[in-house]
Amino acid sequence: MTASAIFPRERVTVVGVLNATPDSFSDGGRLVDDGGTVDVDAAVAAAARMIEAGAQMIDVGGESTRPAAMETPLAIEIDRTAPVVEALAKRFAVKISIDTRKAAVAEAALGAGAGVVNDVSGLGFDAALAGITAAAGASLIVGHLRGTPETMQQNPHFDDVLGEVAMELGVSLAAARAAGIPDERGVATE
Repeated sequence: MTASAIFPRERVTVVGVLNATPDSFSDGGRLVDDGGTVDVDAAVAAAARMIEAGAQMIDVGGESTRPAAMETPLAIEIDRTAPVVEALAKRFAVKISIDTRKAAVAEAALGAGAGVVNDVSGLGFDAALAGITAAAGASLIVGHLRGTPETMQQNPHFDDVLGEVAMELGVSLAAARAAGIPDERGVATE
């Protein structure tokens, strides 16, 4: 396989995570005020610090995927992420990814300047996500998730964790390829 445009094999890629959520487990929701509004200037400043520290990509998320997290309504997730993505795209030359399971959120972020979609559900949540990504000519990162963030810790069971995760990621990759996303845009893990 050729080197991925997202994660070149010849170097480590540092990804800065920018959570535009009030309930993030990694940053405590520091970019969202009590009314639920994202402070775009604070998000840009946080991204600038990450880039200065060596981040080559900024991953923007508007829905917490921590264990037991409830699904965020579509309009709220778009309102949290699209303005941040747009501001980052106007200011920085690094890659910007949208961390979402939803095609409409991805579409809004891609339109605002993101070039990568990072789907923690491995294309299992929204069947239209791969097509939106392909149509935009964007790259795709697929994760592995059984259930939803709300349910993923309720009695998880694997007989062969490595084999089952590999098989399920293979299904995700096949779906991405079938939607028209070539390996050169970061899909392949082989």
